[in-house]
Amino acid sequence: MKTLRHRFFELVLLSLAAGPAAPGCENPEPADGEEDLRPADFYLTVKLATNFRPQAVDQLEVVMYDSTMVLLDELNDEHYDGGVTWETRDGPRGDEFVVRLTGEFFQNNAMEVSQDTFEIDIPFIVPERWDGDPPEPSAFSVTATAYWEDYDGVLQEIGRGTGELELPQEGRNPTTIEVICDGDWAWTCRTACDPAASQCTSGVEECGTGSWDCIDECCVPQ
Repeated sequence: MKTLRHRFFELVLLSLAAGPAAPGCENPEPADGEEDLRPADFYLTVKLATNFRPQAVDQLEVVMYDSTMVLLDELNDEHYDGGVTWETRDGPRGDEFVVRLTGEFFQNNAMEVSQDTFEIDIPFIVPERWDGDPPEPSAFSVTATAYWEDYDGVLQEIGRGTGELELPQEGRNPTTIEVICDGDWAWTCRTACDPAASQCTSGVEECGTGSWDCIDECCVPQ
């Protein structure tokens, strides 16, 4: 039989799956057993720096460090056909709550908030709220990391952002973590192509001599 604290933890995770979608997107239908979940208590917004295209993100990872939401037995889950997964783990800085979004999920749900600037909102609820007691003020370090998958299928870190999440959120502006492109990956961040590859927006003939395929507007060696 699960303890009440375990139940709190499950609700935190389920809120990620059943909470409101990103601005401009329709809310997903709740899965069986999720109808009674209350709306999100707060959102964590992850924003890509200007000219950092969503197509370059094959995985987005958000890590909360030393969070009271993860001081429980290790659990993991997924939703949206694996488009969103989460887990707790022991990290070098202590307990971590990790949320991962696939590139497809991110690209389908990120919203362009200004020219060439995209962001996505991740909803959460605060577990203490279910106990009837107001949560104690607290702050957690947050890191958001963008990964691009290279031709060998290896995820390469191409951008990162850090910030601090303060709870409770009442009266505060939403916490936004801006992911800045690593300068060595500037071409990839803009085009989603390998740093040494050309774009082929009009066809494979733009790739030059040699054997190439044009995949997602990038020249890929055969």
